[in-house]
Order: sequence, then structure tokens, then C-alpha cells
Amino acid sequence: MNAAHVTKLQLTVSRVVVNAMEPRSALAIHNTTTGRFTIHVESQGVFGMRGDLAFLMGVPAKQIRVLTGQVGGSFGMKALGYGEYVAILRAAEALGRPVKWTDTRSESFVRAATWRSTPSLRSTRMGGSSPPALPAMATSAPICRRFAC
Repeated sequence: MNAAHVTKLQLTVSRVVVNAMEPRSALAIHNTTTGRFTIHVESQGVFGMRGDLAFLMGVPAKQIRVLTGQVGGSFGMKALGYGEYVAILRAAEALGRPVKWTDTRSESFVRAATWRSTPSLRSTRMGGSSPPALPAMATSAPICRRFAC
């Protein structure tokens, strides 16, 4: 960064918890005739959710139907296929009946994706000129990959 004045700052950002008003919940159904699964779940993208669940369950994506109604903001928390969803889908398959699950707020604090579940180091550089102006700013942070951050 080429600037007359450069300030560098390193911050450690501790765990950040997403605190949605409504907890995660789902209703799983297995059709014994077709072998297909249906899950009613709040999500931030049915195709991404279906792909995640298919991968985690080891089944073709066309075998899973994801239905999502209106979802308020959740800042990424409802974008992933969680193990709880796989568990209730498999339970519906084993029991031959629908299975419903609802997260508690305490469980959500521990389990739900936060995108920053462990402390991370953030590096920031800001550059300015004289008279004071802030023409440039650069920030680096770890990049989260699906299922691992």
C-alpha cells in the first residue's frame, strides 16, 4: 500500500454466535415406496441444502426434496446441511413415519454454524494521505470452506 500514512492493526476475533429469533427445526419424511426423502427445513437455499444432505447421506441429490418457506435473516446459520437433519431423515427412514426436530437456543449456541467458531486473527491496513483522507483499506481473514472453518 503506497500512502503517506499507513496504520496496521491485528485483531483476534473470538467466537461469534448467530442468534436467530427462531431456532433451527425440520420435519423429515421418507417415502418407503419410492425411497425418496422430503425435508421441510428453513434454509438459505434449497439446492445447496439438498447437495449438502445428499453428500452427507451418501445418496443422489435427486433422492432428496427440500422444502423451505419464508426465512428471516440468519447470517449464514441456515445455509448448511447439519448432522441433525441427516439424523432425522435416517430416523424417518428407519421408523417409517415423519420425524420432527427443533433446536434449543443453548444447542444452537454450541452447534449452529457461526462461520467463526474458533478465534481468528484479522489483519487490517489503512492508508491515508495529507490532508487526511482514507483512500485505501485492506483486510485479510481466514476463508471458511463448506463444512470446515
